[in-house]
Amino acid sequence: MVALPGVILLVYFLINKKRRNKLLKSLISVKTLLLAYADEPFILLKALFSSMALTILHMLSLLCSMYAIGGSVSFAVVVLVFSLGVGVGASVPTPGGLGGVEAGMVAGFVAFGMPANTALAGVLLYRLISFWMPLVLGGLAFVYVQNKGLVRFKNTK
Repeated sequence: MVALPGVILLVYFLINKKRRNKLLKSLISVKTLLLAYADEPFILLKALFSSMALTILHMLSLLCSMYAIGGSVSFAVVVLVFSLGVGVGASVPTPGGLGGVEAGMVAGFVAFGMPANTALAGVLLYRLISFWMPLVLGGLAFVYVQNKGLVRFKNTK
């Protein structure tokens, strides 16, 4: 039963020549892009470790937000709930998974036995810090550098 979606996709690509050719071109393009890093293989490792570090720091921020609100939760639970929230957020067609991430994380914490009001407060604090504050600070910085004339946009007309 688990292999059924894979079998369906395989049959689809075997039958549909146009899609099969498009998939093969995409795979060749990915291979070409990866081979461009053959001279400097550690660049991909640096990118991987940077991404992993960023994700771990986000999880630690969520853990600290939960502790700040008074929630008692383990790091393992935070890892699972964070993954659930990001997964739900990726399936929601809103910028930054707005609404979906929060719903997934709150549902995850409640499923692990945390009171709903504590879970909601901790998740909203985390999202305030990780999503909204950078937007506000970035907007203020943009206005500042634009007013100082440090950034000029080319007229595209």
